[in-house]
Amino acid sequence: MQIQFPYASFMKEWIGTKDAGLADAFVKAEEELADWSESKDAAAYAQAKPKLLKTYEDMRVFLGTHATELQAQYPKNSHLLEMTQRVMDDRIRVVKEYTEVVIRSNTATEQGDYEPFLQTMRIRDEMLADNLTWLADHIYPNKKIIVWGHNDHIRKNNSQVMNSPYSGVKLMGELMPDRLKKQSYAIGLYMYEGEAGNNMAQTYKIGTHEPGSMEHILKQAGHPYTYVDLKYWKNKKGTSWMFQPRISLDWGMLPESMIPREQFDGLLMIDKVHPPTYIRTKP
Repeated sequence: MQIQFPYASFMKEWIGTKDAGLADAFVKAEEELADWSESKDAAAYAQAKPKLLKTYEDMRVFLGTHATELQAQYPKNSHLLEMTQRVMDDRIRVVKEYTEVVIRSNTATEQGDYEPFLQTMRIRDEMLADNLTWLADHIYPNKKIIVWGHNDHIRKNNSQVMNSPYSGVKLMGELMPDRLKKQSYAIGLYMYEGEAGNNMAQTYKIGTHEPGSMEHILKQAGHPYTYVDLKYWKNKKGTSWMFQPRISLDWGMLPESMIPREQFDGLLMIDKVHPPTYIRTKP
């Protein structure tokens, strides 16, 4: 449900063979929609919204009327067309609902009002859960699926985490149907020391872990990589920490409190981490 620019390039190459004008309009709409996510001008977005909506709706119709010939270009990917149609449905919802809330959030956050931001998270993770459920039920039934995401999105009871920016908010893992949650195994990924990078390509040092914290307990194993199963242990001496509130550092920086076994089925901690080498692209 988020804009990924390589996707626009693929769509231009694929759709452009049939309708170059629509392909170009789609690429432009993707660029504009991404820009609007950083805007604070709700009135300007209201004016731009109808044109954006029309582009995605036109693309949705085009995919349906040219389904056979478009799918024929990718015979080995039998689900490509319906997955692309799903993307258009998501984009339409983003244009209609999500972006306006994001714009309100950009303004409200500066004024100390975080409710609009939390609303963006609710909408986003509802869409994430809907999409994952659709993939599991419709595209890959009877298949094993690996989902890589931030701890906050994949843990099973995020609303119960204390001192989190998203405390009380149900995110993707918690919003999944019970039948799929029962079949899943969620692994929390943590780090003990070193440096990491954020979404803005800025590096930062991992914070200090207090004695008794979740990372401090995992550190006692003395390994560069420590994995611990939580799901199949009972509450007894040596494992009681899994069933008690423990402090951990979200993003390796922000202290929050949770009962590990209520959130994850397993934990993986990397003792020392290093920031990535970012690939810089030309403007």
